[in-house]
Amino acid sequence: MSTGELSTAASPGTSQERYRHISLTRPVEGVALMTFKRPEVRNALSGQEMILEIAAAVAFCDSSHTAALVITGEGKSFSAGGDVKHMVSRTGLFQDADTLEIIERYRHGIQHLQTTLQHVDLVTVAAVNGAAVGAGMDLALACDLVYCSARAVFSAPFITLGLVAGDGGIPLLIRSLGRQRSAELLFAGKRLTAAEARDAGLVAEVLSDGKLLDRALEVAGAIGMRPRQATRLTKRLLRLASAETGPVLSELSAAYQAILQNGLEHQEAVRALGSASRPAADREPSSTMRAAADRGAVL
Repeated sequence: MSTGELSTAASPGTSQERYRHISLTRPVEGVALMTFKRPEVRNALSGQEMILEIAAAVAFCDSSHTAALVITGEGKSFSAGGDVKHMVSRTGLFQDADTLEIIERYRHGIQHLQTTLQHVDLVTVAAVNGAAVGAGMDLALACDLVYCSARAVFSAPFITLGLVAGDGGIPLLIRSLGRQRSAELLFAGKRLTAAEARDAGLVAEVLSDGKLLDRALEVAGAIGMRPRQATRLTKRLLRLASAETGPVLSELSAAYQAILQNGLEHQEAVRALGSASRPAADREPSSTMRAAADRGAVL
């Protein structure tokens, strides 16, 4: 599986050269791979520049031809969340300022990243390769699918540090684990092993270190081959399901179904089912497949 830099020709100012703390590559057509590149600080998220780079890269992928985005960390950690060294030295997100300035710093920094992740229409896949701590864990939980290595560990030590989840991630934790398990992580400082996270429904699958990224990219690649509009609208419904009431969601489901039922993707999918028994040589490529071929490797 070859890996190349993600083409950002259509998005001035977001070229690969502008990324200092992450890398953004294209392993296969329709799939992007983001890697946190700060292993020396366990891929901590305290730096405002790194946070904004991640948010900008996610937004770029959503506006391009990307169907799925895989997110992972370099080294032995996925992300350590807030940088304790910054807390001690009062730098980065933790530098001294008045209360209102700190609030704005969070709104336009780590909370902006959370909002971006939760509101994009592309499918996001977290490949948690090690410790996911605090805001790092919340970043993983903001993804649609979470896979982790056997040595991954999940924790939320905000209270231990005399803080709260300033990234706004507690609703994500409750949706993923329920109130009781969330309270145990937050109040009692419990750490979840990979197996415990899987059993609690926090992750979809636990894999060995050598197979984690391959599995995440395999799933992302399969998503990239599915009807794009239907995938994106399903993502919206999943997002709204946690916030909207049943009647509102039902109304939106009917509206989205009407859009898709009259669309080309649905018609091609049904025709493909009908021609599945025909010899491959007798089948014509769909317009979606032809369009993908025309795009080549450019996202």
